[in-house]
Amino acid sequence: MSERGASTVPDSAFEPTTRADEGGLNSDHLICEDGKPVDSIYAERLMRFLVETLYTSWSPGRPFLACANVGVFWMNKNPAIVPDVFVSLDVTHDLDAHKPSNNSYLLWEKGKPPDVVIEIVSNTEGGELTTKRRIYAENVRVTHYIVWDPIGRLGGDRLQSFILMGDGYQTTPSTWFPKLGLGLKTWKGTFEGCESEWLRWYDAAGNFLSTGDEHRQRTDRLAAKLRQAGIDPDAAE
Repeated sequence: MSERGASTVPDSAFEPTTRADEGGLNSDHLICEDGKPVDSIYAERLMRFLVETLYTSWSPGRPFLACANVGVFWMNKNPAIVPDVFVSLDVTHDLDAHKPSNNSYLLWEKGKPPDVVIEIVSNTEGGELTTKRRIYAENVRVTHYIVWDPIGRLGGDRLQSFILMGDGYQTTPSTWFPKLGLGLKTWKGTFEGCESEWLRWYDAAGNFLSTGDEHRQRTDRLAAKLRQAGIDPDAAE
């Protein structure tokens, strides 16, 4: 959980969306960044791990957006809520940073909420099971909400999964997301030189999505086998 995502969201944040003018929504006033860093190296690395493997190895055949530590606005006023990781299918994104609204996920522009949100617990002040869970359910309307509590700061199960039912979340034992065709489970291994227990995406065949380094290593092993067989893998066809 980053410090940005752990800030208290006031009850006034639940007021209806406000329009800047009659001609439509103007989001230039929104505060998209506050400069605060994430509060643990593990959390920052896990966020990148989850996002990188999607862009390296996932091909859903549809556009998608996966982000870490990016604000999600459900109405045209501050504050945003800042998921550690979110994934949204069937959306595109303009990366032109000169337009302030491109720095955040605006529900009224994207036309839908993220499909999955993941929160990583670093302390007991983030509100993952209280305030943030309520906002994701009642305001953002995220279908799948995952809370990963790697050292058990909140008590209960370290990996908790919730599915949207009506106006709130129901606990579910499943961490499989049918719309994405992906699931999450724990994995012990090394990422960027750090050995730990991570959350990791897996596909319908049970295979983990690969990192860029894992892809390269497999390619190198295949090339070595081809050379041993007298085949030049770099030769043009």
